[in-house]
Amino acid sequence: MKSLYFITCILLPSLAVCQTQEEDIASVICSNLSELDLTEAPATLNQKSLAIIQKVYQDFQPRSAELFVAYREMYKGKSDLEISKLIGQQVTVHLMDECVAYQRITMFNAQPVPKITETARQIGKEFTTLFTERMKSGSITQTTVGECVTQVTNKNAHIIEKVYGDPQSPKFIEEFLAYLMTDSMPYMKWMASQIR
Repeated sequence: MKSLYFITCILLPSLAVCQTQEEDIASVICSNLSELDLTEAPATLNQKSLAIIQKVYQDFQPRSAELFVAYREMYKGKSDLEISKLIGQQVTVHLMDECVAYQRITMFNAQPVPKITETARQIGKEFTTLFTERMKSGSITQTTVGECVTQVTNKNAHIIEKVYGDPQSPKFIEEFLAYLMTDSMPYMKWMASQIR
């Protein structure tokens, strides 16, 4: 589903720089993260990742003036700090969506991204539909997310039990969460917005 943000960047030529710049930043971060030794301790990897991300943002500052201008047009009244945070959120979404090294380091404790079965994927898609509907009715909280998870897992408990042997299967939960964090765009955008 195309976000309003994405459509705005495509439709308004003055804002076309948004997605390209964000993707460029994410691409450089991902390339640098991919060079890390993912067998190192997670705490070490997190420190190195943070240093890489900070350096990439610093390196992009001279070229990101256009991006700030575009964001100021889209989000009138926002401070530079708020704009920086919004840009960071979009870069994070790109990384969550496309960068396996980022996924492994930040979301899976340096372990491989779990394989997602078709069952977990289908239930994840149901969650995404429900979550998208709930987003339309107001702000999303962790409680809202929990309610959506409970609703779709309860509805599909018989399927989960049939495929995984237990409706509370840790394997299903692992796959379901992997789907949400790497393939459910509305959820990924919400998660990125929660990063302080």
